[in-house]
Amino acid sequence: SRVAHHHGKPALFVSCHAAPSHHMSAKTDFWAGWCGGVAGVLASHPADVLRTRQATNALSLKETAQALFRASGSWVGLYRGVYSPCFFVGLEKSVALGTYKWCLQDTPTPSVLHTTAASVTGGAAAGLTIAPMEVVKVRTITQSSAWRPRRTWLGALLGMEWSVISKLQARDIARSIGFVCVRDGYGTAWFLVPYECIKSSAQRCLPAGSNPMLPVVAAGIVCGPIGWLSVYPLEVYRIHAFKSGAGAPRADERGLAGVAANVRRIHQSGGGGAAGGGGGGGGRAAAARCRREWLE
Repeated sequence: SRVAHHHGKPALFVSCHAAPSHHMSAKTDFWAGWCGGVAGVLASHPADVLRTRQATNALSLKETAQALFRASGSWVGLYRGVYSPCFFVGLEKSVALGTYKWCLQDTPTPSVLHTTAASVTGGAAAGLTIAPMEVVKVRTITQSSAWRPRRTWLGALLGMEWSVISKLQARDIARSIGFVCVRDGYGTAWFLVPYECIKSSAQRCLPAGSNPMLPVVAAGIVCGPIGWLSVYPLEVYRIHAFKSGAGAPRADERGLAGVAANVRRIHQSGGGGAAGGGGGGGGRAAAARCRREWLE
């Protein structure tokens, strides 16, 4: 058969390396992002469970892990609440990054202000998609109900999560939307703005022919903790507001007065360090009370 040439290369070679259509690229990016997100959830969920439990008690990391082990009879307890994040993670990532790119599509060289506005918009939009999941995850992780053994540990984990979903109310989701949109809008800006700056600086400094993934990896490693630390005090507050057994706020706990009252409770139960990790040194009486509640 005849082989045409294109700029000195066989046409067959060019066609095999041609860029995919926009539709196929978007679909591939979506599923690749979803699968990568699920892998990330499975790898990091035990740490997520521990830090969520620590945010509501005065125990050390070791004591929190031991309490979960005793309640579950195995380390499977570290994966309580894992189903809902796995289900929603692909949608969250695609909405966040898709909205971010859409906001900057007509800006070839966005300024810091443009990047900040696009980051806040993308994060807040993603928050709308995961608000129900965040309530389910926090309540599943913090519930004190006994572990119910089933034929498989997957069934036991699903049973715990379904018991929370079956009791979920519309007002819980409505309250969660506000918290999560503020958290993700603010946190995404603190992640993406320095991420873009560091990535651009690294691309300029690296010699020609360097691996293009190096700036991306370096920027992600540096900016991931920055974004998380920026929202962690709000995250601790959100965990306390939506933990299992928290219930709906009373009339005198709404608005700024309610925020102040919740912050005081967090401080009393975990000390000043509670906003940074949940296990900070609180008063001896508060620590003893939390130990009785979580280790029994």
